[in-house]
Amino acid sequence: KDTKGKNDDKWWLPTPKVPVDGLSDAARRFLQYQKDCVNQVLKAAMAINAQTLQEMEIPESYIEALPKNGRASLGDMIYRSITDDFFDPDQFLATVDMSSEHKILDLKNRIEASIVIWKRKMNQKDNKSAWGSAVSIEKRELFEERAETILVLLKHRFPGLPQSSLDISKIQFNRVRTCSVCTFILHDFQSQC
Repeated sequence: KDTKGKNDDKWWLPTPKVPVDGLSDAARRFLQYQKDCVNQVLKAAMAINAQTLQEMEIPESYIEALPKNGRASLGDMIYRSITDDFFDPDQFLATVDMSSEHKILDLKNRIEASIVIWKRKMNQKDNKSAWGSAVSIEKRELFEERAETILVLLKHRFPGLPQSSLDISKIQFNRVRTCSVCTFILHDFQSQC
């Protein structure tokens, strides 16, 4: 196959050239070292991104689009599994359909939404609001911890999963907010010149 053809999808990438005898031991060690360094940088960048996303404010538009309770977000089957007296996260994940990336991401979105709902209900001061419910704060805390456990397991089992709706919403909101702040600073700077 002609790898130098301009019809290649990624023609701009260099073509590796390996000697006929293969790489020397020194060259292999050097390549392995470079690979290890790149992996460390990637892991660090992913950890920083995850921490930054965690610390970002949840946009009001995301919250407004949520159902009014965790059950509506999760669906009856998932809700019953999480709220059952006996809960085993590994067993839960074994019973859920995770046959495609789409289904896994949907599960992640539902669980994140329910966590946001439960946390908001726990933090609300007025129990007579529209968010009120017969579920105690202690039970909500337990359900939220269980859902968090499922999220951690999903992230470990599927590290390459696309960003969730919550993450995308945070990024979009932060981008708009950052642009507004930058525009304000730019206008302020220009008016002083």
